[in-house]
Amino acid sequence: MGQSEFNDWMAFYKLEPFGEIREEMRNGLLVSTLANAHRDRKKQREPYSTTQFMFPYESPTGSHEQKMSLKDKFKMVAAYHNARLEAEQWQSSAN
Repeated sequence: MGQSEFNDWMAFYKLEPFGEIREEMRNGLLVSTLANAHRDRKKQREPYSTTQFMFPYESPTGSHEQKMSLKDKFKMVAAYHNARLEAEQWQSSAN
């Protein structure tokens, strides 16, 4: 994998996390669905939530990215895209 592809994956991960966090969400959803299907509604009136079956984690991206608005995320992607285009144009003009 080249540097350009690695940078693409890093930018994508900031917008759409994948990996362990996503797996925890998927497993939490599966287990909460099973628990709710088999719970005694008299003893457990409220349904179980997905987060009750997930390990707590700290976001690897930090709090700044979590608080970014959708508009700011689009600006970040546009800036990244424009920088790639400029780099490609510079490389093609250098050759």
